[in-house]
Parts: sequence; C-alpha cells; structure tokens
Amino acid sequence: MKITIRDIAQKANVSTTTVSRVLNNKPDVGKDTVEKIRRIIEEFEYHPSTIARGLVLKKTSTIGFIIPDVCNPYFPELLRNVEDEAKKYNYSTIYVNTDDIEGNEIKMINLLRSKQVDGIIISSFMDSKEGLSLLTKMHKERFPFVLIGMLGNDKKFRKFPSVTIDNFESGYNATKHLIDLGHKKIAHITGLPELNTFIGRREGYKQALKDHNIEFRPEWLIQAGYTGESSYDCTRELLKRKELPTAIFTSNDLLALGCYQALSEAKIAIPEEISLIGHDDVFMIYPSITTMRQPKKEIAQKSVEILMGQINENNESFSTSAVLHAELVVRKSTGPLNF
Repeated sequence: MKITIRDIAQKANVSTTTVSRVLNNKPDVGKDTVEKIRRIIEEFEYHPSTIARGLVLKKTSTIGFIIPDVCNPYFPELLRNVEDEAKKYNYSTIYVNTDDIEGNEIKMINLLRSKQVDGIIISSFMDSKEGLSLLTKMHKERFPFVLIGMLGNDKKFRKFPSVTIDNFESGYNATKHLIDLGHKKIAHITGLPELNTFIGRREGYKQALKDHNIEFRPEWLIQAGYTGESSYDCTRELLKRKELPTAIFTSNDLLALGCYQALSEAKIAIPEEISLIGHDDVFMIYPSITTMRQPKKEIAQKSVEILMGQINENNESFSTSAVLHAELVVRKSTGPLNF
C-alpha cells in the first residue's frame, strides 16, 4: 500500500502542514520534530508526489529546452550540459525538437507551458512575426525564458534575455587564421541569411579580409542552408569554376562536413590544396577539422543561471544577456599556402 503525507503526519503525531514544511525545508519547524518526521519518511521510503508538490508551490522543478535539430551533434551536447547545470538546482529538463520547421517553435513553447514547466531555454530560430509576438507576450507576463544563440535579425530580440557568442569576432578570427597561413583566396560558405548567428560570422569574415587588404569577392560568398547536404551541393558548384579558392571557412561544422565530402570526392587534398575551417567543434573526422569551438558548457551554465534567476523572481534576470567567446582549435584541415 502506497504511503501518503497523511500517514506520515499520523505516525509523527503532527499535522500534514508540518510534514509539508519539513519536505520543503521551511525553517519554522523544531529540530526534534524535523528529525522525527525525516526518520519516519526514511523508514517508510516515502516519496512526495512532484505533481502535488508543484501545485502547492506553483513550481514543478522542471525546465523546457527547445532545439531545432536533434541530429545536429551540437545540440545533444548542449542539451547534456543544460541537464547537468539544471540538476545543480534540483531541476529536471524536458527537451523538444522542432525539426527546423518554421512555426514549430511556437507549438513547442505552448506544449511545454501546458506541461507547467517553470521556464524555457530556446535554442531554435524564431524570426517570424508570430514568434516575436509570443516572446514579447511571455516577456510582459514575466514567464521565464532565455534565448541561446539563434536570435532573429529584428532589433526587438535584443530586449530578451539571451546567451550568445560574439559571432563577428568568431568569423573574424577564423578568417584571420587562414590569412595568417598565407591564404588570400578565401571562400565563405554561410548559413541561413536571416539568422544573426550567420550574419555575424559573415561580417567578421568580410572585415578580416578588409583589414588585411584582401579583395572581397562576392562570388566566393556562398549561400547554403543549415545542413551538410546544402554545403555539399554548394561546394560541388564552386569546384566547377575556373578559379578556385585556396581556403574555405564554413559557418558551422555541418557545413564543413558537407564541404569536406565534396572536396574528397573531387580528389582535392585537404589542406595541401584547399584548407578548411568550420565552426562549433562537433566533429572528429580525418583529417580532423580546424574549427572555432563554442563554449558549450559555459553557454549552458549561463543560460540556466539566468533562467533560475527569473524563476526565483530576480528582476535583473529578465533583462540579462551574456556574450561569450569562441576559441580557435587548430587541427589538420588547415595549413600554409603551398603555391
């Protein structure tokens, strides 16, 4: 027979309210009473209902995490870090996947809120008018949420709590690494044109060229999508041109993987003929790809910290944003210009 809070109260000869206060670590219960109740709880292996407890406290000790593509290795790794950080606050994490389909973000937010999560971390693109409207409404309601990285281009997104990296700096440093190796013919395969993540990296690429007196060539700024397949197709088209770049910077490692496959099929040696650098640090293939490493653990830590601040009604947390920095990781896919 399942034991209830009423049974614990009867055995301890106290009210159910007193037992509840002990379970929730309230300070106004005598030491002897606390010890007696805890002893009975342990003896009968009583586990309070998290649902009932959530109704009383108006909290469920769960957060939601929205990602765009569970097949992209970056996001499961980020999810693991978010889960680890949430556990430090005795919170569990429910994640949902939008499959990168526009409009699914709104559905997932509404689903998580129907599950009574205490807050949501959103690492999925929300640039539609409907998405911006929902986030604005949630912000006014002071419903806890944090955006990670995937910010829309509208300036209105800047008022929302967020954790990002300095994408301009990251794109600049990736390109500068290639320039430092002697490369001047540098192509850039970029992702979704409306996403601030890719806009920043693209502009950093262009600025690095300008600062080193290297001509920006529009035909070498190549618009792909978000997947390796799109980059593969773009790289194959690039290789049909008479003049080829000696180095390629891709906006993420999925794009780098697609580019790598196309170069390999064309029997182009990496890095002897074309150097390749990606972004995010999620793949280990041979030759292992030079990349800009996102501080995933720090991103998760800061995101959960801001979210918990909101959950605990810290006013500053509703307007807190953090900008972190990517780190250059040099591997075997980049090398000095040989000709």
